[in-house]
Amino acid sequence: MENIVSDVSGCSVKSCIFNTDGMCHTVAINVGGPEPLCDTFLTGGKKGGMKNMLAKIGACKVTQCLYNNDYECEAKSVSIELKGNRAICGTCEID
Repeated sequence: MENIVSDVSGCSVKSCIFNTDGMCHTVAINVGGPEPLCDTFLTGGKKGGMKNMLAKIGACKVTQCLYNNDYECEAKSVSIELKGNRAICGTCEID
């Protein structure tokens, strides 16, 4: 089986310090469980992250997600979306 490193293909959570122009500029994000929340979501007055880097998925703790394989995400890419006031993985599909 091919190893997949999932890209964060976009982020609509403009209030996150790692979001610049709809992209996540940090090394990796983690998706928490049991809900598909972006554990890396952080707000503040100053933007952060690495402008020359686009995020990958570090770990996924949503064990019921169809893309979760031993806490690794096997989706080719994921999108992070705002749901209410929470940043969530919009790609997550619960089994």
